[in-house]
Amino acid sequence: MKEDELLFITENKSKFREVRQILYEEGEIIVKKKKLEILEPKLKSLEETSLYKAKEAFKILKLPLITDDTGIIFEEFKNFPGPYSRLFYEMVGFKGIMNILRGCNRNAYYRSVITYTDDGKEFKQFEGCYHGKIAMEVSKMIDEYFPYDAIFIPNDINKIRSEVSKNLQIKNSHRRKALKKFISFKKKYYS
Repeated sequence: MKEDELLFITENKSKFREVRQILYEEGEIIVKKKKLEILEPKLKSLEETSLYKAKEAFKILKLPLITDDTGIIFEEFKNFPGPYSRLFYEMVGFKGIMNILRGCNRNAYYRSVITYTDDGKEFKQFEGCYHGKIAMEVSKMIDEYFPYDAIFIPNDINKIRSEVSKNLQIKNSHRRKALKKFISFKKKYYS
């Protein structure tokens, strides 16, 4: 593997496309997707889950890599659903989400935690948040990997995320913010 290449451990094709685009645009880093059979336990935080995946992946691959764990947070409910975002959506769907938020503060944000290691000993984490609110109605779900995009209105766009172009969706996204911190770290310590 070349010095400016990196493995991204994910099964999520949409997440990979986004990470690949951002890393190349922001730091000319080439990322390759690696799918591993890592049983992902439901841990208490995005940090714990991302770190667990990175540790398990490095044991197998012994190569520089990143992992990502992302969730949406409803401000009304502190850190929920957070690391349980996918599970929560699968359990209650949009109807359940709308019922739970009825009459509540609808402010929300996406939160990503990227974990990086190149030696399996040190693990660095980078966080990014993307603030907005939950819409009153569900829009069309464009990407099954990102169901919350059909109800999330970012503050900087003021339109449901699934209704705008992919480039606009990721212009100031949570993942871009976390990856920019990672790129700054990599440039500072590896140049």
